[in-house]
Amino acid sequence: MKVNFLTSDRCRVGDEELIYFMHPNTLRDKLIETVEKVGAQKFFSSPEESIKKARENVAEYFLILGLKKISGLDWFLRQPNNDPPDFELMTISNNPITITLDSFELVEIPGRCKTFEEMYGIVRGKLNKGYTQNYHLLIFVNHEKSGEWIKQLHQQQADFSPFKTVWTVHLVWYKDQQGLYGSVVNRLRPHPAKTTQVALNDEVLRQNSPLPDHIEELKIDGKTFIGFKRDFVKELTTAMRKTLLVRSRARKQI
Repeated sequence: MKVNFLTSDRCRVGDEELIYFMHPNTLRDKLIETVEKVGAQKFFSSPEESIKKARENVAEYFLILGLKKISGLDWFLRQPNNDPPDFELMTISNNPITITLDSFELVEIPGRCKTFEEMYGIVRGKLNKGYTQNYHLLIFVNHEKSGEWIKQLHQQQADFSPFKTVWTVHLVWYKDQQGLYGSVVNRLRPHPAKTTQVALNDEVLRQNSPLPDHIEELKIDGKTFIGFKRDFVKELTTAMRKTLLVRSRARKQI
């Protein structure tokens, strides 16, 4: 069976067109490939749309690692071919069976910003675009004053409406360990704020979490995919139909 990747979020497996989410290790490999191809300087400065999208993957990747450190679960990334949202995160857990899907908008604070006020204006512009209350916000502060400016933002901006949660990511260099980068992931809202540090060489975060009971691993066209087991899909579909039927009957009785 052949797999064809059609867009950033759709693939065709045989005759079936599917939406796909990337595992964080797949996202990491994609980042490494892009940096090796264009060089680190161009990667972090180029305004080209393709490189800009790849640069956004840095923030998304470190957010995913931070969430895994917090929750112990793998988080999978979907980048819609057309935004908004800029990306979606999905995670799946057992006992009880839970599937979460969160939509994110992302804003980057580039190194060319000279003052906090300039950075603050970029964030305010994102807040004023009128997104729905179902969205989350990720702020990637790619600047030498990242830590200082994030602290200022947290203190100065009381209301991040309409976003449900607000996260920041900035890169750090561990001075005592040559060649080791990492990041700091902050959840600014809701209160209380929380901070998680992530190191690139943390093997625990790079390992796959155990698959939930209702998920199976599939090998297709030399690539590894995971998907819901057919019996689970059948049970879930039946349960959803029953729920919709009950709701429909309840509306008719009002």
